[in-house]
Amino acid sequence: MGALALSAVTIPGATSASAATPRCVYHNYVYSVSGGCDGLGGAGHDRMVIRCRVNNSNYWVDWYGAWHNRLGSWQETRLCGGGRHAWQVWFEHKDT
Repeated sequence: MGALALSAVTIPGATSASAATPRCVYHNYVYSVSGGCDGLGGAGHDRMVIRCRVNNSNYWVDWYGAWHNRLGSWQETRLCGGGRHAWQVWFEHKDT
């Protein structure tokens, strides 16, 4: 069984979240990513972002997942598609 990695990346321009930021984890399967956050029952939304890259080139596409309400836990699995592999993964948080 693979290990889960915690995301602790600060994204420039992202709205900063309160102390109620949930714990989010993901697993990178090279061409897809499975991840999500635990629900805290507080106000706010969270989403997963995947940077998909074409064979170590300088070309990549960012995939922004849907915003999920913090009232419940959530998990999703996404493919990069088109021969791209998941290069980076992070979570964005907002308090609204």
